[in-house]
Amino acid sequence: MKALKTITFALTATLFSSVNTWAAQSDIDAVERAFYGNQVDELVQLEKSTQNYDHFLASYRLGLKFSLEQKVEQARTMLAKLIEEMEIHIQLNPKDAESLALLANIYGYSTGLNPSAATSYGPLAHTTIARAITLDKHNPRVQMFQGILSYNTPAMFGGSKEKAKTAFTLALEYFPSDINSGKHWGHSEASTWLGLTYLEMGDKTMALQYWENAIEINPNNGWAHYLLESHHANTK
Repeated sequence: MKALKTITFALTATLFSSVNTWAAQSDIDAVERAFYGNQVDELVQLEKSTQNYDHFLASYRLGLKFSLEQKVEQARTMLAKLIEEMEIHIQLNPKDAESLALLANIYGYSTGLNPSAATSYGPLAHTTIARAITLDKHNPRVQMFQGILSYNTPAMFGGSKEKAKTAFTLALEYFPSDINSGKHWGHSEASTWLGLTYLEMGDKTMALQYWENAIEINPNNGWAHYLLESHHANTK
């Protein structure tokens, strides 16, 4: 009887874990559909209704959307609040590589919205992504955010397009095994960034290849569509 109870408990725990994983992924999928579909009202609702990492992603995507719509003050407010929430989360969960990597990227992005914060957010971005890499260097989003920081950081402060290319290439290598992680997102985005990196390095052929790949992964990737269309328009 004791053995039966043990087996029943194990099966129940496994099922509960599986349901939680897929529930998290369904929320993340909803956030990404709303972001790429320009459904701001839906993003607002998801930001309010989700928790933990799903909430962080919804808030991040909403902050990006505000920034892209030139609503800079709303973007600053959203991301500043998000940074506070995530820093508390990291204090309680110091080994959460996914959240560390996302927070590092938000630090980096926030320096563009608020240049006066660059002296504090800049170093924090790099130390935070370094922590994430130490914890989970095979995580595709960890590598993607490392690539974004390397791409955007001036060479005098350690940035490098070559380092960015290496990180984005690793991210794309790791994404296929990330499908069932419960936090799968960013595959098309990483391909877009790698294409942009190749363009900066003077290789237009590879840039086009990765932008086309990004659209194959996510046909609603408006950024990749824009980059492709701009290139074709400039070569006519």
